[in-house]
Amino acid sequence: MLGDAIAQALPGLRLNAESVMRDTALVSATGAATFDPDTGQTTNTPIEVYYGPARLRMPSSMVESSSVFGDVDVTKQRFILSVPHDVTGIELDHVVTMIESDDPSALDREFRVISIPSRSFPIERAFGLETVE
Repeated sequence: MLGDAIAQALPGLRLNAESVMRDTALVSATGAATFDPDTGQTTNTPIEVYYGPARLRMPSSMVESSSVFGDVDVTKQRFILSVPHDVTGIELDHVVTMIESDDPSALDREFRVISIPSRSFPIERAFGLETVE
C-alpha cells in the first residue's frame, strides 16, 4: 500500500529536511503585562516557545501585501519558516527572531506567524510569516 511506503520513508525524509535547517530561530509568545509603578510603564516579557534549527525562505513567488495607514504606504514581505516535524506550541501572532543564519540580512529580523498549515505525513512543520516593522 502506498500509505505504508510513505510511512516507511518518513524518517529518512525528515532527516533530509532537518539537514537543510541551517538557521536558528527563536519563537516567542507575548507574556503577561507587568506594570512598573516607579516608571509608569507596562511591559510584556516574551515567553520562549521554541529555540532551535529552522529554515527561512521566500515563497516560490514573491508575496507582498501593501496597506495605506494615514499617509504612509506599508509593504510587508511574506516568508516561510520550516522547523522539525515534531515541534509544537507555535501559534498565530507568535514572534520569530532569526538568531543565526547563513543569510546576514535575516539576522535579528523579526517576523510574525500569520498561518499554520497542516498536512498528512509531515516531513517538517512550515509556518507562514510576515515581516514585523
